[in-house]
Amino acid sequence: VPGGADRLLAVEPGALWLGDGRKAWRVAADGQARPAGAAGRALPGGDAPGGDRLMINDRPTALHLAIAARTPDGGTRLSPIGADDPATATIDLPPGETPLAALADPLVAATLRRDAQGVETVRLHTPASVRDLLTLNAGLAQATLARPIPIAHTGPDGRALTSWLYLPPTLAAGRKAPLVILPYPGEILPDAAQGLGPPGHELYPNPQILAAAGYAVLKPSLPIDLTREPMDGTAERILRVVDAVAASGAPVDPERLALWGHSYGGYAVLAAATQSERFKAVIAAAASPDLFVAYGGGNLLAGLTPDAGTSTANAMGWLETGQARMGAPPWRDPERYVRNSPILRADRITAPVMLITGDFDGEPAGPKAMFNVLYRQGKDAILLNYLGEAHQMMSTGNLRDLYARALAFLADQLGGPGTSPAGGASSGALAPDAGPSGGKT
Repeated sequence: VPGGADRLLAVEPGALWLGDGRKAWRVAADGQARPAGAAGRALPGGDAPGGDRLMINDRPTALHLAIAARTPDGGTRLSPIGADDPATATIDLPPGETPLAALADPLVAATLRRDAQGVETVRLHTPASVRDLLTLNAGLAQATLARPIPIAHTGPDGRALTSWLYLPPTLAAGRKAPLVILPYPGEILPDAAQGLGPPGHELYPNPQILAAAGYAVLKPSLPIDLTREPMDGTAERILRVVDAVAASGAPVDPERLALWGHSYGGYAVLAAATQSERFKAVIAAAASPDLFVAYGGGNLLAGLTPDAGTSTANAMGWLETGQARMGAPPWRDPERYVRNSPILRADRITAPVMLITGDFDGEPAGPKAMFNVLYRQGKDAILLNYLGEAHQMMSTGNLRDLYARALAFLADQLGGPGTSPAGGASSGALAPDAGPSGGKT
């Protein structure tokens, strides 16, 4: 097996097709592997199911797979998997158009094109024709979007970095907006706006929805310092970028700061909340505040699809050698787990906290335990537990409910921004309906 080829893409009599996310190989029964045409990633075909069930379902045949390879002009060339003949029919996509799925025989592809406002068009390509199928999010054409502003600063090691600030489109002259920070340790953002994601398309936390509600939003570049433990200096690194925003003269109120993080970002905002009183509100989604509990993490999916098996190594790997960087299991270095579990520093948290989890997430017990600890100490806390949701919330109804509650929570804790944070955005801006106010749940 070629090094790194850890994905089974397709099966045919006498051969397997393997990939590493960038290239594909055909491996014959005698063990000989050959590259599958031009280097590129394999696209799923029409009969390739997604999700966890793919672990046990049969893979498609090679006839249903195509390779997507980058072209010198930044576009994409689609070709049947394994095609080495220069005369083989191909589909050339322009820059900015993303292939979604393809069928290799006959060659046909579905693609997605976005404009600067985030309006998307699904298109159907063959080697000889192209046809628009439908338009998604057409209303974004009329939306007032916050344009990202680069904030230049240095990291703790002196490295030049760029973070991005979104200002409310409706901020009145002379007013300063509260600042919501969306940190994710390890994320280093590009120094050009073209490298950022499409406007308005993040599920949560979405900078455009927050900006439309009257908040300034900061997405900081936070390289990981491997010389320090995971929690060590988290607030310091975040506030270093906040101070750079203040020094830039941007109309932001540095005394009204909130944190909103998801997954490892949720862990980071809870860690930062134990280290500084400058943060006035904290929203942590899909976080792992107790690393001892996280080591035994597991969700309900194994009970719903027992034929797919259960995973015990995922949580262990994340903690010992992955993102959590513990370097050892808890019984070998329990003090390191103690030092880096925000739940064991919860007595130092002064800001009200909103915790968000789903019962299908890999470790829903951690946020519930964090809520119990805060409640036991008489601190302001809210727990939102969404049924049927996993690590990434997907239900439109749940997302609307989450934003309504989160915006009400921020309004309670940060006060009124330059425009009302609970539904005072101008017509056409991105903002859900305002919802109920926060409280212990």
